[in-house]
Amino acid sequence: MKKQVTNAKRKCSRNSKIICIFAAILFFVCAAMSAGYIVADAKVIDPWITQEPWTGGGGGGGGMPSVTVKFSSEHKNEVSHFSTVHSEMKSVTNSDGSTITVEVTSVNTDKYVHTQVYQRPEVGSAGSIDNVLYMIRELESYARDYLTFYQQPVSYNKINNLVLSYIRCIDASYTNMYSSWTDYLVNAWDAICGVNDRSFVGYVAGRDASVSGITCLQFFRSFIQDTSRYNSQDYSDVTSYGLGLKNTLADPLLSGQSIDLLHMFAALDGIFEYTEYSPLAAQLMQEKHNHQRDLISWLGDLQTFASEINRESIAQEKIINYSALLGHIDFNDFVNNNARPENPILSFSAGDMLADIDAMNIAKIFLDSGDNFLSDCIAAYYNEVNVDSSVEGNRYYTFLYTVTVESERSKNDGILENFRREVFNSMNLDYNNETCADHTYYTLNGIDAHLLHSYGSYPDFIYRSYAARLFYDYIIAMSHRF
Repeated sequence: MKKQVTNAKRKCSRNSKIICIFAAILFFVCAAMSAGYIVADAKVIDPWITQEPWTGGGGGGGGMPSVTVKFSSEHKNEVSHFSTVHSEMKSVTNSDGSTITVEVTSVNTDKYVHTQVYQRPEVGSAGSIDNVLYMIRELESYARDYLTFYQQPVSYNKINNLVLSYIRCIDASYTNMYSSWTDYLVNAWDAICGVNDRSFVGYVAGRDASVSGITCLQFFRSFIQDTSRYNSQDYSDVTSYGLGLKNTLADPLLSGQSIDLLHMFAALDGIFEYTEYSPLAAQLMQEKHNHQRDLISWLGDLQTFASEINRESIAQEKIINYSALLGHIDFNDFVNNNARPENPILSFSAGDMLADIDAMNIAKIFLDSGDNFLSDCIAAYYNEVNVDSSVEGNRYYTFLYTVTVESERSKNDGILENFRREVFNSMNLDYNNETCADHTYYTLNGIDAHLLHSYGSYPDFIYRSYAARLFYDYIIAMSHRF
């Protein structure tokens, strides 16, 4: 690239040098976009540096300061598939006073331009990643001040827990008030995601009262897809602004799809390693922690999907298999259009799937390190991971890794086989040499398989195997790796 630009400059006349340089820069930007290096309209800034627009040096595009997001060195090889990894050896002092040298790995999130993270979203303009980042940072600022005011320890994990819980519980379907799990286990959401701090909810309301423009509550409740599920018991407001807008997050990775934002935060809250569990969690999570993290996100949706097609007794000949030539699909449309176009019956939308996939990737790689703010983790992920059409390092391949890097199942056969085992076994199926058979890996009287019979009956083998195959085939095809 450098040599081409130099040769071009030599051939240009003195009067046309500026034009040549401009053309070369334009060529570089276009090439970067086509290669997947520029995939989102988002810039990360550090909210603890300044609350004023940065006009000085530092950073890349736009003159903004960059943020370094740390992650565990165990993910180094995987992250290198989609980002430039920075590593350095640092001395760390243990609690006993001894010193050890450890590898600190990180990615630099300063990559894109055209961001307006310092600008409060306008009414009706919620669905962009820039707006989401701005409002998350507002909540992070509130959380820091809240912990300080009540003289509680201030840490990344404490702040992230408060913010995740606040956003998740705006939608009562992600609380114990309104849940398909409550008939089985009253405190399931509290156990897996942690208890919502209602005192912090009240604190945010007090801070929001002095805001000129859209508030945190108004912003995030605009993403509720069913207004009957608004948690008015905990989140009271004299206005009703936001309800009924049914906003979604435009996919920052340019798939053309939308992400169910509150679904993603509910999944993030349950997957997050440092969620502050209720007392019930110790019993619930014992020896099955990673399975519960799957269940609260992608696996819960997949089990519900199998239960739904079983409930409707869809004819086998109307259920078709996925082909990689189809590209992106919405599971609801894919099955409904072929089997029940006159009466849609499913709830596993593309918006939910992207929310599940991105939540798993964000939490396992960036958030679980305990060294980053939630907003920086989200920005790092959408800035660094490659677009869906990339040959390697896209969100789907990353998902294969994050699902299998920690698992109760055996994982000695490579990422492809490990992922297949995770999917099929979680549906109480055994897959071996292209043969699928029933096998009870998880008992139906436990939460691990509860959603498989959430409609009163255990799905037949044909529906469980179809759901598992469809999900597996789709993720593998979209990963562009095999």
